[in-house]
Amino acid sequence: MTWRERIAAARKRGRFTKTDVNLAAEWSTCAAGEHDCMPWNVSNLQVAIGLIDDGAAFAGAVARNEFDTAEQLLDSIEDLALRLKREA
Repeated sequence: MTWRERIAAARKRGRFTKTDVNLAAEWSTCAAGEHDCMPWNVSNLQVAIGLIDDGAAFAGAVARNEFDTAEQLLDSIEDLALRLKREA
């Protein structure tokens, strides 16, 4: 299940599940970490930091059942991940 699907399901149910909260809190399964696009170098460090920051904020939004915020952060995460992949 994608994070977009998880957000839609949570919206319908009225809350994120405990599994969603746990997945959002782990780097390998969070919205940012699942993109696996972390080619660290000086030229894209600010973008990578933005991805990490948005990922942490996304986990918080999921834990607080903030669907709109989670969706906005997911948009930003996807944009940053694409940027990192293009610059790699």
